[in-house]
Amino acid sequence: MRNSLLISLLGVLALLLAACGTPANSDVQPPRSDDAQTSPTIAPPTYREPASPITADNANLVQYLGRLDTPTSEKSSIFSHSFSPDGTRLAALDNNLIIVWDLITGHIVFSGDRNNAIRVFYSPDKTEVYTVNGEGEIRVYDEEGAVQNTLEGLIDFADAYAYDNLNGILAMGGEGGSVRVWDPAKRTALASFRTNDAPIVSLKFSQDGKVLASMGRDGHVTIWNWETHEQLADLDHEAAIVFDAIFNSDGTHITTATQNYIAVWTIETGELDYALELEQGGASGIFAYTPDDSKLVTAGLNAPLNVWDAATGNLIGQLTDVSGNRMAAAFSADGNLMVTSVLDTGVNLWNLASANNETIPGAELDLPTKRITDVAWTEDGFLIAFFGADGTVYLWGIAGTAS
Repeated sequence: MRNSLLISLLGVLALLLAACGTPANSDVQPPRSDDAQTSPTIAPPTYREPASPITADNANLVQYLGRLDTPTSEKSSIFSHSFSPDGTRLAALDNNLIIVWDLITGHIVFSGDRNNAIRVFYSPDKTEVYTVNGEGEIRVYDEEGAVQNTLEGLIDFADAYAYDNLNGILAMGGEGGSVRVWDPAKRTALASFRTNDAPIVSLKFSQDGKVLASMGRDGHVTIWNWETHEQLADLDHEAAIVFDAIFNSDGTHITTATQNYIAVWTIETGELDYALELEQGGASGIFAYTPDDSKLVTAGLNAPLNVWDAATGNLIGQLTDVSGNRMAAAFSADGNLMVTSVLDTGVNLWNLASANNETIPGAELDLPTKRITDVAWTEDGFLIAFFGADGTVYLWGIAGTAS
């Protein structure tokens, strides 16, 4: 193992980042065969439990805490994952397996056959894990990995889904424009209704879980009180397909993304607040609000990462080097820090709070590999997880005790 520079993060100055490393090596479809890799050959570092949330004030202490390995020699990318609400467990799917790790110890809680699952979710109380397969079936696992139930979620499932982590509610969209909303913990369908006149492309819950946005292949985004089946708005994108949408925290506005632009709407009136033209696919790689709703981040395969003022649509900063294949972004709990990854390019930590004059201070993190396909930050802010193309997960944070 070698030591790299420690991270130094000082106000408006550039970030200098580092950690201890070893020179080894939402949601997407299962990886291509060329993502399959052999197991890392160098032993992981001694696993250490994270001690506190990562912030701008303690970022100089961030380091490589440990590595999560899959239990078989046949390795492939993790293409769906879910943290438990308390940030202490990680459930994941690769080409072959469902795997759950304990993030306190780094040990595997359980693993088993994936059973064609394409998405995985944690229950709000951490006692169950739910998967959905391409046929629209919901499989319920207990905390030790035993299958408790298999539910017929939606017959004409179109791989359109939304999960409300707070309440454990799952919405599934179909080819015929219908939606079914489930409470997997109660094994009960709560609502079934038609939302669109075209196949559903995507679904999204508001942050409180009370409102559901349904995106149709005809360019219409309909907003619903799903419990009463009341339509709150119909946002017409004039045949431009909306592939994703984000509610603000109080549910008064929604931002939609097409291949060429993003648009901010007031839900109560259905009126367009503003639209921002992007390069082709400019939000297809990264499309997210910071946790405080103040900034909107977009990036695409051939488009730079842009940070926008969410209230005005003004450009705050641009990262031209954050562009390429399999990109991802995640934010600290306070929204001041952003971590980004681009496959075969590397990962970087950025100080959004110090962005000015369209520049964002930041620096590259020294990971054991540049083949990172995804990055995620636990909701409590304690851990950053980097997902390697071979299925290995690298965990960074503020070190606590050795496990």
